[in-house]
Amino acid sequence: MYGYHTANTLQLHMIKKIFFLFLFLGFGATIIAQDQISKDNTDSSLFYCFNFKKPSTKLDCYQNQVNKKIMSELNGNLSSLNISTKDTILVSYRIMITENGSNKLTELEIMNPTAAKIVESLLSNLEDVPPFENEEGERYTVSYESERRYYLNKKGELDDKESSKDVSLMGPADVPFATIENVPIYPGCNGDNNLELKYCMSKKVQEFVSGNFNMKLLETLNLPPKRYRIAVQFKIDREGNVVDVRSRADRDELEVEAIRVVSSLPKMKPGIQRGKEVGVLYALPIIFEVEPPARDQRKAKRAKKKNKL
Repeated sequence: MYGYHTANTLQLHMIKKIFFLFLFLGFGATIIAQDQISKDNTDSSLFYCFNFKKPSTKLDCYQNQVNKKIMSELNGNLSSLNISTKDTILVSYRIMITENGSNKLTELEIMNPTAAKIVESLLSNLEDVPPFENEEGERYTVSYESERRYYLNKKGELDDKESSKDVSLMGPADVPFATIENVPIYPGCNGDNNLELKYCMSKKVQEFVSGNFNMKLLETLNLPPKRYRIAVQFKIDREGNVVDVRSRADRDELEVEAIRVVSSLPKMKPGIQRGKEVGVLYALPIIFEVEPPARDQRKAKRAKKKNKL
């Protein structure tokens, strides 16, 4: 997996060689309604989307435009991707549009290393756009996540199939964890500055989730060996309660378990922005890998050693 992120990463080795990789990033948590945007428009500029007045329409259009750019770049470098008709390229990314209109790539996950470099270069250099504003003229941050699977069609060109979609819109009353002035304080956390408190909170959440996740569930599901991802989103409201918990995964059982664990997080001291208590938006992608049985690994090693002879 090619990983790109802006926060600390923790890898925990669990029973039966299953591990969790936690990536903590500030992220919006309110799903917006999807408006109909023409996917056939020929204008590839992101500024095209800001002709719309409704914020949700702008963001939906913006995502479509970015995904069009990704497909165009991948098709332009198709010969270097080394894929067959049986292969697919899963592209998962998260972008934050700041109050100044700049685009920030906050997470990128792609298994194909060549595709990863191509998409990272593209998403890291997106043009600035007009900032999102409310009716009072207040600017606010917008964040969204997209996950698409690309495959070769009958024409020998890459086509995309929407694997899952989770667009989030943050209003001026909510602030992402990555940019909050005074981070929510997890019980037992102490620090001299916001950075120390932020690190402590992330660490405490990591420990809580890894310590309370039902590992027996992973055994009973008989998951085939591969890497899995559970995307969890929640908000710490102005009273410090964990609310609006949602998750997305390949299996319903994983989604339910993730929601159960995160919903049981303790009450915290709420975050503060510009002297006021605000809702803080938090994203918790949980990535875990189920490795093949030991006997299969030994066979693979023997085969690899034999091929070298």
